[in-house]
Amino acid sequence: VYLGRPHKVSRADDTPDRMLVQVQSAVKAGIDGIIFPSVQNIGEQIVPISEENRVPAILINSPLLYADHLPRMKYKYWIGSIIPDDERVGLLLAQQLIGEARKSAPQSFHVLAIEGNPKDESSKLRIRGLNKYVKYEKDVASLKIVTGLWNRRAAYLEFQKYYRDHPEVNIVWCADDDMALGVVEAIKTLAISKPIIVGGVDWNTEALESLARRQMHVSIGGHFLDGAWAAI
Repeated sequence: VYLGRPHKVSRADDTPDRMLVQVQSAVKAGIDGIIFPSVQNIGEQIVPISEENRVPAILINSPLLYADHLPRMKYKYWIGSIIPDDERVGLLLAQQLIGEARKSAPQSFHVLAIEGNPKDESSKLRIRGLNKYVKYEKDVASLKIVTGLWNRRAAYLEFQKYYRDHPEVNIVWCADDDMALGVVEAIKTLAISKPIIVGGVDWNTEALESLARRQMHVSIGGHFLDGAWAAI
C-alpha cells in the first residue's frame, strides 16, 4: 500500500520481486510514504530504498527476520512496525479447534494442518504455534502437516487426498480462512456426515458466513486492521 497524492494500492499477490518493482516505481513517482508487508523477507530490500529516498515507511503483517533491524535505529525513515503475533495465532487456533472437537466427545483427535507458503514467515510462525500447543495436548493421536500455498483449491485437493487414506481425521487446522473454506467445500463434495472441525485465520466475510452456518467452526483474526493502524 502506498500513500501519496492520491494514495495508491498495489497488489503484489505474495510475489516479492513484484513488490520490489512496485516500491521502486512508487518512490520514483514521489510518494509521501510506504506501508508494506515483508513477503518472504523482501522488506530487507525495501527498507534501504525508503531510507535512500527519505520516504517514511511502516512495516505491517510480517516481520523482518534479523534482530539488528529495528525501526528508527539503523534506518531512521523506517518509522515503525505493526506485526501480529502469528505464533500465538497458530496456538489459539489449535486450542479452540480442539475445544470445539471436545464437544462431540471423541476419544482422540486426528489433526490435519494445512500451512500456507512454507517460505512465508507468517505461515512458519502459525505452524510453530500449532506444534507448541499439540506437543502438550495428550489427546492428539496424530498430526499431519501439508502445504496449501494459501490457495483454496489446493487445500480442497489436499484434504480429499488425505481423507481417502485417513478417514479418522476429525480436526482440520488451516493457516488462513480461504484454505479452510476449500476444506469445507471438500467435506461437502465427499458427503462426509461425521463431525470434522475446521478453522482458519483472517475473519474474512465468507468465513464469517460459514461460521454462522456451522460449516467452519473457528476463525482467528483482527490483523486485517494492521494497514489501518499504520495509516493512522
